[in-house]
Amino acid sequence: MAMCLASIPKPKFAKGKQVFLVSPTVAPQTIAVLGTRASGFAIELKIAESNAALEKEVETLGEERLMGSLVQYPDVNGDIGDWSSLAGKVKAAGGKMVVASDLLALTMLKPPGEWGADIVCGNSQRFGESIIRLKNLDVSGLTYYVQVCRQVMAVLMRLSSRVRTS
Repeated sequence: MAMCLASIPKPKFAKGKQVFLVSPTVAPQTIAVLGTRASGFAIELKIAESNAALEKEVETLGEERLMGSLVQYPDVNGDIGDWSSLAGKVKAAGGKMVVASDLLALTMLKPPGEWGADIVCGNSQRFGESIIRLKNLDVSGLTYYVQVCRQVMAVLMRLSSRVRTS
């Protein structure tokens, strides 16, 4: 959601392009976190009535109000939807298509980028050891990764401070 916000010119955000549309089959804990973050960024979080209503909601919000949309792939019920049509409509409205995905499931499913996703996020914790045990890990080979993570965090912090002071 913050990356969608960062891609919108400030004047468009001020004129009302601040709605982030979410599928109702996204995990409840994800929706709760989005709600908390949205209030801090003055983003209007809208949960669609159903997955079938998502495309109609995108058309209703249009280019003036929609900043992005989030779906889960596979969703909270385990369903694997075809989101390519929705992705096309979100992009046509000038928004970003965001996908919360199970990274292990992506080894067997069509990658979201192939059906139009702009941003894909997921948790890779199940692939490794617990965070607590990582303190004994030899991190010499992870230097580049850590530098990239620090740069991303710095950008997000700058965006956060810019939005709050506006």
